[in-house]
Amino acid sequence: MKILTAVSTVVAATLLLSSCAGDSGTSPTAASREAQARGTRICVINNSSLKMSILWRGYPDARDIPPGGQNCNSGYESQQADVQAALEYQPSPNYTERLTWNLWGYNSAIASPEATVYTKSQGKTYGMNITGVVGVSTMMQKDALRGDLVRVPDSEDSREYVLTLTNASGSDFAAWILPYTEGY
Repeated sequence: MKILTAVSTVVAATLLLSSCAGDSGTSPTAASREAQARGTRICVINNSSLKMSILWRGYPDARDIPPGGQNCNSGYESQQADVQAALEYQPSPNYTERLTWNLWGYNSAIASPEATVYTKSQGKTYGMNITGVVGVSTMMQKDALRGDLVRVPDSEDSREYVLTLTNASGSDFAAWILPYTEGY
């Protein structure tokens, strides 16, 4: 009888507490559902004088981004970056090799959304990364190109980022970032 009374007390207390909790729409479960429902969108704006092209994962051909042009892509993936691309450009008409900047964006259900832009040079990976809230921005300059990456207000479907590319001026600057970027 004592066991039955104790079990009844625990069940009653649990029911009472759960009925008081309610759902304000901001519970961790609601936040994860919102994050899961949103993908990532990245727009690349070419405000430089350089000709460039971008190859988005999932597309068969690269798309040109002429000076003054832009190209955007969005996606949602559960096991890899939502959006991923390789951006190629020729730093000068006399330079025969095309250089590459890689970029990806990811909106995780359990972590802050993030976007990364990186390039490899002399065996190291250099780049920039944004994690967190709207308005956060960062920049890098490498091999005749400057990039400014900013998290802009979200759309209904996606976490949004804009990468604006301009001609470099002055010395290169970019953080050495770990090669974890290879995971995407």
